[in-house]
Amino acid sequence: MGQSGSRLDRVVEYVIHNGFIWTCLHIIFILLRYSDIRIDQLKRFIEHKYTLPGTYYTAHNYRTWERYVWKKLGEEWTPSATWKESLFRKVIKPYASGVSCILEIGCGAGRWSELLLNMSDHIILVDVSPKAIDQCKSRFSTYSHIEYHVNNGSTLDFIEEETVDFIWSFDVFTIVGPNEIESYIREFSRVLKIGGTGIVQHSGQNGYQYGWSSFDSDIFLTTLSACGLFVVDQIVEWGNGYKLEGIHKSTVMTVFTK
Repeated sequence: MGQSGSRLDRVVEYVIHNGFIWTCLHIIFILLRYSDIRIDQLKRFIEHKYTLPGTYYTAHNYRTWERYVWKKLGEEWTPSATWKESLFRKVIKPYASGVSCILEIGCGAGRWSELLLNMSDHIILVDVSPKAIDQCKSRFSTYSHIEYHVNNGSTLDFIEEETVDFIWSFDVFTIVGPNEIESYIREFSRVLKIGGTGIVQHSGQNGYQYGWSSFDSDIFLTTLSACGLFVVDQIVEWGNGYKLEGIHKSTVMTVFTK
């Protein structure tokens, strides 16, 4: 009874967030996932056309990451150690060096946090999952300049206005819903200092075709502008031929400032 009730609750959530038609297609897709029917592509098309969250809304993401086992501390999504080091050195470091306060959204088990710890006097780690935050607290227990927050997946009301120098988020906004991303961008505008910088990896122009968020690159840039933030660069390749490819295909890192 408990399991069937949970499934029914989830169907109700899907209907609330995406409407009846998308929910029916999603259920059919699950039932026929091993068939030749191309329902997945149709589902993604509808998500993109109507900017639906699909399964990328806060309650679903919360369940996913509370259940996740961080055996590899997030490195399962790192193509190689040299790839990660080059991204840090060529993309993050030029913008994050010598700043006072760094904010990381979706810290997970601290995959990128470990590289950011020595870049500033104060670092704020945020995640929708209490389990992820507890993982970071344990992993970085010897550091005294870290502030930890479990948030609601869309706001940063625990951070004061214009107090953050640098914002970083990777492997997060590709799987966050449109309403949540729009809310986060408004918060970025509020918490960033004048001249502060953010780098966020998110769904590319056709990212929805690969299963990423329907809040694609065009919408992302338009929303940044509407919130008073300015695009500095968009990065898909850096260093000696390193790229956002493989599991990161059809995503982009947008650099923006206030």
